[in-house]
Amino acid sequence: MAKTKKKLSRTSLTKSRSSKKNKNSTSNVTVIQELHMGNSRNDSIRFEAGDLVPTTGSLYVAAACSLALITLSVIVVSAVCVKRKSRNQEPTSYCVAFALKSLKFLSSSPLVLIIHRPQRPGSGLSMSMLDPRQTDPTKRLRSLSVARDTLVLTRLVQEGIYGRIYQGTYGNHPVTIKSLNETASKRLVSSFLAEGSMFYGMEHKNVLTILCANLDDPKQPLLIYPYTNRGNLKKFLIKCRQKKGHIILSTQNLVDISIQILLGIMYLHGQHICYKDIATRNVVIDDKLQVKITDNSLSRDLFPNDYFCLQNQESKPVKWMALESLLYNQYTAASDVGAEFKPILLFLLQWSFGVLLWELTTMAQQPYPDVDPFELGVFIRNGMRLRQPHGCPDQLFALMTYCWAHHPAERPHVNQMLAFLQEFYTALCRFV
Repeated sequence: MAKTKKKLSRTSLTKSRSSKKNKNSTSNVTVIQELHMGNSRNDSIRFEAGDLVPTTGSLYVAAACSLALITLSVIVVSAVCVKRKSRNQEPTSYCVAFALKSLKFLSSSPLVLIIHRPQRPGSGLSMSMLDPRQTDPTKRLRSLSVARDTLVLTRLVQEGIYGRIYQGTYGNHPVTIKSLNETASKRLVSSFLAEGSMFYGMEHKNVLTILCANLDDPKQPLLIYPYTNRGNLKKFLIKCRQKKGHIILSTQNLVDISIQILLGIMYLHGQHICYKDIATRNVVIDDKLQVKITDNSLSRDLFPNDYFCLQNQESKPVKWMALESLLYNQYTAASDVGAEFKPILLFLLQWSFGVLLWELTTMAQQPYPDVDPFELGVFIRNGMRLRQPHGCPDQLFALMTYCWAHHPAERPHVNQMLAFLQEFYTALCRFV
């Protein structure tokens, strides 16, 4: 992280020069519609075709300058807040406003900055990777089997074409129950069980593991998870945007949430699990703003607008995928059971994490709302990126742009991202 800061300091320009370039770059974008907090009618921004063109390196110069400025401020703040760093970072209250007014989403930006990371021995980068769909899920679920009469389904929370999520109880404990309806095929049932038991045996505060299962009806199995009273993070953010429930999130809240998600991702990597569907739809949240990464069973069914089939392949979260994954399908070869856990996969996931950060700062807006999924790979290859959301701090957007670097080796390591987010969070605490 120290090397990164030195690099950014050497490459950053003066504040006035950066501001001038940012002004020139943003003037090329014409917004047809604007989205305001509380306006539920317009869920996206429409851009003219001429807006989706590559620009010069102004955005990345600005990103470098922003990171240099936050680096200097963190050094000063750290001297005062050493004791604060040792404390547990409790989520802040809901009352601090994070106002989102007009949201402008798309921008073009060539990627030229390189983040230098320490050399690591090759042996430390090789580990086996698990694909739950290629193992027998019943073996994992057999030890978790419970009687059907111990489960009570009290309320239907969400329903898709073949999937359902209920609020219920197991004994005297509130739980979340996932199930399928009678129209689900054998293939869907098998995939549901495999993906639903993906985090079996995981023990981390930011990962939601399966509690138990009921397989009495092989066509309609039940998977049971710990209950989180705010439910799905994406749906929660949409309610915040629409002011349902009167919950207002601060930048500090959002950074804390992103730190928790990143800690969960790092834990899964340590367990040799390459989770390829990082998005707010696969995270749950409670009243204290504590979040947990969930498996993606039923995600394709419950969030169909987030997945697309390209070239007769399986349905994938196209708008969260890295450029090389879109163009060359680099996930496939390394996803086999026992395959080498190559560094490239970590950099693919960092791209998705950058999109997740963008989701957080836009209150779960849809990425690239007016871009054809079949053309997205070409647009990104030509330099197009998601635009900085209104109200998003420059420092946070700079991290997103690093995650979307054209070449995988230019993307930050997860440890660098964690250190940056934690320091940024500490700086925010200092000024609240």
